[in-house]
Amino acid sequence: MDRPALPRLTLTAALTAATVALAGLAAPAAQAADLNVAKNAGFESGLSNWACSAGSGATVSSPVRGGAAALKATPGGQDNARCAQTVAVKPGATYTLSAWVQGGYAYLGASGTGTTDVSTWTPGSSGWKQLTTSFKAGPSTTSVTVYTHGWYGQSAYYVDDVSVFGPDGGGGTDPEPGIPAAPAGLTVAPRRRRPSRSRGPASAAHRLQRLPRWYEGAVRERDLRDRLGAGGGHRVRLPGHRHQLRRRVRQVRVRSGAGPPPAAATPGPARRCPSTR
Repeated sequence: MDRPALPRLTLTAALTAATVALAGLAAPAAQAADLNVAKNAGFESGLSNWACSAGSGATVSSPVRGGAAALKATPGGQDNARCAQTVAVKPGATYTLSAWVQGGYAYLGASGTGTTDVSTWTPGSSGWKQLTTSFKAGPSTTSVTVYTHGWYGQSAYYVDDVSVFGPDGGGGTDPEPGIPAAPAGLTVAPRRRRPSRSRGPASAAHRLQRLPRWYEGAVRERDLRDRLGAGGGHRVRLPGHRHQLRRRVRQVRVRSGAGPPPAAATPGPARRCPSTR
């Protein structure tokens, strides 16, 4: 006895469902874009989110690499002017730590990573120099301390634009700078509106006055012919593009209140112009 075949529609639906399921298993999960998880990274908000040892840190307006402020930290005989903040990280993720420094000895590092703590340094520079290193968070690490410091008894160092770049650990990043409020007492003059162009009879009459001077005589002759009737007088030739000019005359007459040209009268006997002797 022959086995009955599956209906074609049922077999097609089953194959489609299996293909979609396999594609879902093979497609990688979408990942959020990396960001700078350091807060107040450019010191635009003073020492907010930062803690400096022995009051060694302050913000200055010059020199700065970006924005309007930078960190100036001055070491002492028993203090290396360490400034640090704790950032939220994602367990097992890798982060790139960087900062721009200037002045005396400057160190940049990360501690409490859950794997290998890292640091880098420069003996000093007269211009801005970037220090860069990277670290990997441990499988259960959710926060890491990033820091800068100088060297005991050495000259002050400057720091700007700190970055801990990697996946968001839940703390987010600095908000975008907002638009400053308008100064007190500032008033805005009202906008002047252009007067609307009237479409009434007065406006139409004004446009009639603006017709070219060479056209005035033809218009008057045309009006005279309309009053006498289409059957009398001789044909008046209008200069220029006659079709456009005739249409213009009709529009102006209607808008000025004169109404359309009178209807053509029934042709009468031809009239002959009196001859002059």
